Amino acid sequence: MFKKYEGRKVAALVAAVFTVCAVLFLLLLYGMNQRVKVIDVSGCETDNGTIVYQIEEVGNFYNYVSVQGYAYLPGEDINVSCMRVLMYDEAKNIYYALPTETVEREEITENVDDGHNYDYCGFKSAVYKKKAEGKLMLLYECNGRRILIDPDQEVE
Repeated sequence: MFKKYEGRKVAALVAAVFTVCAVLFLLLLYGMNQRVKVIDVSGCETDNGTIVYQIEEVGNFYNYVSVQGYAYLPGEDINVSCMRVLMYDEAKNIYYALPTETVEREEITENVDDGHNYDYCGFKSAVYKKKAEGKLMLLYECNGRRILIDPDQEVE
């Protein structure tokens, strides 16, 4: 009437299903982290020297481009993430937003020491090299402001 329970077959099936689900999840996560989107920068102010910024690293590692630095507007607290790393394709006149994450930079607040919080002014971005060709740009989006920064750097 009932077949004899075979624990090894069930365990192998559960392990196979788990492995397939884990691989699919990791592929989805990788795809989301490497997503490059077109971004509209019309209506943005351009930086006239008021933003303090520094690109500390633009590195090419294997097939990836890595950008790291910080940017803040003196006298204005930064309580949430507000930086985006962009690539500008001059031939097509299109800006691409690269996946950017916030880096906490408490030492910036300590060094400036003007009573404002700049802890979240740090940023870093790493993306597949073929998706990051063009001119490096930064978009400062904080406290209702959108300011486009041109650090005058190419990514090769």
